[in-house]
Amino acid sequence: MAIVHSLTNKHIRSSHVLVVIMIAIMTSYANTIYSPFVLDDFHSFIDDPNVYLKHFSLNEFERLSETTFGIKRLIPIATFAIDHIFFTVFGSISQYHFTNILIHILTTFLFYLFLQSLLQLRIKRSLTYYISPNIFTLAAVSIWSLNPIQTNVVTYIVQRMASLVTLFYLLSLYIYIKLRTGNNLSNKKLWFLLFLSIIFASLSKENFATIPFSIITLEFFFFEKKIWDYFTFKSKAVLFILASLLLVSVSSLIIDKLSYVLSIYNYRTFTIEERLLTESRVVLHYISLFLFPLPNRFNLDYDFPISTSLFSPPATLISILFIVFLIFFSVSKRKEYPLVGFGLLWFFITISVESTIIPLEIIFEHRAYLPTIGIAISIISLIDIAICKISRKPWERIHSYYFSLAVVIICSLLSISTTMRNYTWRDALSIQQDCAIKSPNKPRVLLNYANALSDNNRNLEARKIYNDIIKMTKPLREEYLRASSNILNTYETLEELEVGVQLAIKHLKEMPPYANYDDINVFFYSMASAHLRLKKYKLAREFYISSIMNTPGKIELAVTRGLEFSVKESAKDKTDSYFDHEMADIYIDLKRYDLAANYIKRLEQAGEYPEIIETYNNAKKLN
Repeated sequence: MAIVHSLTNKHIRSSHVLVVIMIAIMTSYANTIYSPFVLDDFHSFIDDPNVYLKHFSLNEFERLSETTFGIKRLIPIATFAIDHIFFTVFGSISQYHFTNILIHILTTFLFYLFLQSLLQLRIKRSLTYYISPNIFTLAAVSIWSLNPIQTNVVTYIVQRMASLVTLFYLLSLYIYIKLRTGNNLSNKKLWFLLFLSIIFASLSKENFATIPFSIITLEFFFFEKKIWDYFTFKSKAVLFILASLLLVSVSSLIIDKLSYVLSIYNYRTFTIEERLLTESRVVLHYISLFLFPLPNRFNLDYDFPISTSLFSPPATLISILFIVFLIFFSVSKRKEYPLVGFGLLWFFITISVESTIIPLEIIFEHRAYLPTIGIAISIISLIDIAICKISRKPWERIHSYYFSLAVVIICSLLSISTTMRNYTWRDALSIQQDCAIKSPNKPRVLLNYANALSDNNRNLEARKIYNDIIKMTKPLREEYLRASSNILNTYETLEELEVGVQLAIKHLKEMPPYANYDDINVFFYSMASAHLRLKKYKLAREFYISSIMNTPGKIELAVTRGLEFSVKESAKDKTDSYFDHEMADIYIDLKRYDLAANYIKRLEQAGEYPEIIETYNNAKKLN
């Protein structure tokens, strides 16, 4: 009740309520600080050696541009690198989660500042009807920040990319509003901060590209005198020329990249038309998750049905028409209901990068993090309008109390729902099991669940699921190859392993020549490891070599060590120089001269096998 009185008392600072919201956020995510790394965490920053910095220095941080994402997502990668350093000190995964929660809290604070500055604008009248701007802001911020739809950003460590771009996105728009109010258009410091904030957003995630459109929407909805009117005719001409040149250069860049983007559809199970049709249902699903955030509705890895036409399923056409209606309503009612319209357009603008033609996977909840800010604004504004329609002056104080009480109750329920959803993230097995229950026919989901079972020594259960995957997937699907490979880890006795190896060979033979062989190196590595266990060292050696042949990038240490062991065991009665000769010969044939170098060096020191040394030197010169 104290919180309700704080909301309704104009003399109580909103900072008190903000502190309560921050505490509620920390409480809602308190059960996630030991949640494990999953899925994209590994290839994005865990398995990338360039993210591991030895110390804080400029030279070390320069290596971050050589990571998987390069310069495009430098800011989040830098935070992972810093977390890595602290991880070596504290030895706990909690460091990564504390960072994610902190970023979410900072983003919530930026949302508060942005919305507060927006509501201070005047378009001939106040932007709110009945609810005070202070209560409006706190209500919108709390239902957004505590909503369980945000768990896929806050709890899923790698998705801090989404929260960081949102942080700088909101900061950019907040600074822009400050520039447009008072006499700040000539304030060079604010212009510099705006430029810097947009740069930081651009180094966080590609969603930053919609910032100009959100700024235009701000101008369209909330400023009577457009920024264009402040420039002279001469400066307008210069700006027009610069804008034209920028448009031409950006257009050429887009056209150049478009063919590459469209070519990715060759590797997808849907076409560009099917994706566009399906996304009409996906974006409305995001809204429904925000409005009805029951814990069992959320999923880390969806098996979302593809729309193959306007009428298959019928919800496709209904979704498209509803989206068109919402956009039309936003624009046509901008003067009457500016906050509702702005919030809806914000949602569609900010979700456009990931929900249109770019051939990403169909749906992930973290994509709704930035867009649902607009939904929160629209919802509170609609409630404000509804209360205004039915409100009477004598009941104003009582209505204000009831509204604040309703917000507190709803936020408490949201916090509980978020905690319940986060309980699913308690370990790798629980989150993968949850996905398997909700997406039982998706091969990738089943593969991840089987891997989690295998990691927990539940091999019989894992083997059954691997076999189900093999039966349900075509040989050209990567899950077929991964299941065929990973199933070898579930055979505990050597007798069972013999049977497993024969089945794996059978699965490989059944693959067509045009299959997706992206993970063939992993398959060969598993086969090599199995043959090591069976003490068939010559066959193990051949499979290790095959694995290296099909690995385009850096070779894992486990592969090179396994190859060394199999070669040594194959020639136990031979000298050390013979072993070095064999290893050097293998790597020269594979054109892996960096791996051959150490063995050649030892042969030079021993003064043996000069012919292989000469072969190595000639090969290096030619290559």
